[in-house]
Amino acid sequence: MKNAPKPLVSIIIPTYNSEKTIAKCLESIKNQSYKNIEIIVVDSFSSDGTVEISKEFRVNIIQTDWKLLGARYLGFEKSKGNFILMMDSDQILKNESVIKRALQLMKKYDMLVLEEFTYEPNSWIQKL
Repeated sequence: MKNAPKPLVSIIIPTYNSEKTIAKCLESIKNQSYKNIEIIVVDSFSSDGTVEISKEFRVNIIQTDWKLLGARYLGFEKSKGNFILMMDSDQILKNESVIKRALQLMKKYDMLVLEEFTYEPNSWIQKL
Protein backbone atom coordinates (compact mmCIF):
# COMPACT_ATOMS: atom_id res chain seq x y z
CA MET A 1 0.00 0.00 0.00
CA LYS A 2 1.40 3.38 -0.99
CA ASN A 3 1.74 6.13 1.54
CA ALA A 4 -0.73 8.95 1.06
CA PRO A 5 0.88 12.21 -0.06
CA LYS A 6 1.80 14.50 2.79
CA PRO A 7 -0.44 17.57 3.02
CA LEU A 8 1.10 20.93 2.21
CA VAL A 9 1.32 23.34 5.14
CA SER A 10 1.37 27.04 4.23
CA ILE A 11 2.99 29.35 6.76
CA ILE A 12 2.12 33.01 6.36
CA ILE A 13 4.30 35.67 7.98
CA PRO A 14 3.43 39.36 7.63
CA THR A 15 6.48 41.61 8.04
CA TYR A 16 7.42 45.25 8.37
CA ASN A 17 10.98 46.24 9.31
CA SER A 18 11.57 42.86 10.94
CA GLU A 19 15.26 42.37 10.16
CA LYS A 20 16.11 41.74 13.84
CA THR A 21 13.75 38.76 14.16
CA ILE A 22 12.86 37.31 10.74
CA ALA A 23 15.97 35.11 10.40
CA LYS A 24 15.26 33.26 13.68
CA CYS A 25 11.62 32.86 12.68
CA LEU A 26 12.46 31.41 9.26
CA GLU A 27 15.26 29.26 10.67
CA SER A 28 12.84 27.68 13.15
CA ILE A 29 10.51 26.81 10.26
CA LYS A 30 13.29 25.44 8.04
CA ASN A 31 14.44 23.22 10.94
CA GLN A 32 11.08 21.44 11.17
CA SER A 33 11.19 17.67 10.70
CA TYR A 34 8.07 17.97 8.51
CA LYS A 35 9.29 19.31 5.16
CA ASN A 36 6.20 19.75 2.95
CA ILE A 37 5.97 23.44 3.85
CA GLU A 38 5.29 26.57 1.82
CA ILE A 39 6.53 29.77 3.49
CA ILE A 40 4.97 33.06 2.41
CA VAL A 41 6.45 36.31 3.71
CA VAL A 42 4.06 39.21 3.07
CA ASP A 43 6.11 42.37 3.47
CA SER A 44 4.68 45.89 3.82
CA PHE A 45 7.60 47.53 1.98
CA SER A 46 10.14 47.33 4.80
CA SER A 47 12.93 49.90 4.70
CA ASP A 48 15.42 47.65 6.49
CA GLY A 49 16.90 44.29 5.47
CA THR A 50 13.78 42.18 6.05
CA VAL A 51 13.25 41.24 2.40
CA GLU A 52 16.94 40.54 1.74
CA ILE A 53 17.16 38.25 4.78
CA SER A 54 13.95 36.47 3.74
CA LYS A 55 15.34 35.90 0.23
CA GLU A 56 18.30 34.03 1.75
CA PHE A 57 15.81 31.43 3.01
CA ARG A 58 14.28 30.96 -0.46
CA VAL A 59 10.72 31.71 0.59
CA ASN A 60 7.85 33.22 -1.37
CA ILE A 61 7.86 36.98 -0.87
CA ILE A 62 4.89 39.21 -1.62
CA GLN A 63 5.15 42.98 -1.19
CA THR A 64 2.06 45.03 -0.46
CA ASP A 65 0.89 48.30 1.04
CA TRP A 66 -1.45 46.31 3.27
CA LYS A 67 -0.58 46.12 6.94
CA LEU A 68 -0.95 43.20 9.35
CA LEU A 69 -4.52 41.98 8.85
CA GLY A 70 -4.56 42.72 5.12
CA ALA A 71 -1.15 41.08 4.72
CA ARG A 72 -2.41 37.93 6.45
CA TYR A 73 -5.43 37.85 4.15
CA LEU A 74 -3.27 38.33 1.04
CA GLY A 75 -0.96 35.53 2.16
CA PHE A 76 -3.97 33.29 2.72
CA GLU A 77 -5.29 34.11 -0.76
CA LYS A 78 -1.93 33.22 -2.37
CA SER A 79 -1.34 30.06 -0.32
CA LYS A 80 -1.69 26.58 -1.76
CA GLY A 81 -1.63 24.57 1.47
CA ASN A 82 -4.09 22.10 2.87
CA PHE A 83 -3.36 23.64 6.27
CA ILE A 84 -2.51 27.24 7.18
CA LEU A 85 -0.28 28.44 10.01
CA MET A 86 -0.22 32.18 10.72
CA MET A 87 2.95 33.41 12.41
CA ASP A 88 4.41 36.78 13.27
CA SER A 89 7.97 37.62 12.32
CA ASP A 90 9.06 37.64 15.97
CA GLN A 91 7.72 34.15 16.71
CA ILE A 92 9.65 30.90 16.51
CA LEU A 93 8.67 27.23 16.53
CA LYS A 94 10.33 25.98 19.72
CA ASN A 95 11.19 22.47 18.58
CA GLU A 96 11.61 20.55 15.34
CA SER A 97 8.37 18.59 15.54
CA VAL A 98 5.77 21.34 16.11
CA ILE A 99 4.21 21.05 12.64
CA LYS A 100 4.37 17.25 12.59
CA ARG A 101 2.58 17.03 15.95
CA ALA A 102 0.03 19.66 14.93
CA LEU A 103 -0.85 17.64 11.82
CA GLN A 104 -1.38 14.56 13.95
CA LEU A 105 -3.75 16.52 16.18
CA MET A 106 -5.62 17.88 13.15
CA LYS A 107 -6.91 14.35 12.56
CA LYS A 108 -9.02 14.83 15.70
CA TYR A 109 -9.72 18.59 15.71
CA ASP A 110 -10.86 21.15 13.15
CA MET A 111 -8.64 23.93 14.44
CA LEU A 112 -5.59 24.30 16.69
CA VAL A 113 -4.07 27.18 18.60
CA LEU A 114 -0.37 26.59 19.16
CA GLU A 115 1.66 27.87 22.07
CA GLU A 116 3.34 31.13 21.17
CA PHE A 117 7.01 31.81 21.74
CA THR A 118 8.15 35.30 20.85
CA TYR A 119 11.80 35.86 20.02
CA GLU A 120 13.09 39.17 21.33
CA PRO A 121 16.83 39.61 20.78
CA ASN A 122 18.73 40.67 23.90
CA SER A 123 15.65 40.60 26.12
CA TRP A 124 15.82 39.35 29.68
CA ILE A 125 13.73 36.28 28.81
CA GLN A 126 16.23 35.16 26.14
CA LYS A 127 18.94 35.16 28.79
CA LEU A 128 17.11 32.64 31.00
